[in-house]
Amino acid sequence: MKLPKLLVGIVLLVIGIFVIYWAYNHSPEAGLGDRIVDALEGEKVLSKTTYYTMLVSGTLLIILGITRTVKSL
Repeated sequence: MKLPKLLVGIVLLVIGIFVIYWAYNHSPEAGLGDRIVDALEGEKVLSKTTYYTMLVSGTLLIILGITRTVKSL
């Protein structure tokens, strides 16, 4: 029974890291040069509310993934 809990913890950890990484790459806090490059490449820029919501949710997923992984060991 420990293997599924371990896998769930690892998956939550990976998803949390991906969410934070994606939010960081689409940050509204980027400088003017980064915003111009993003606009030319057609990438989206998140609103501040969405950006901070994604950072908080990614952090919570990472914390939950770490606790599930540690508890399953």
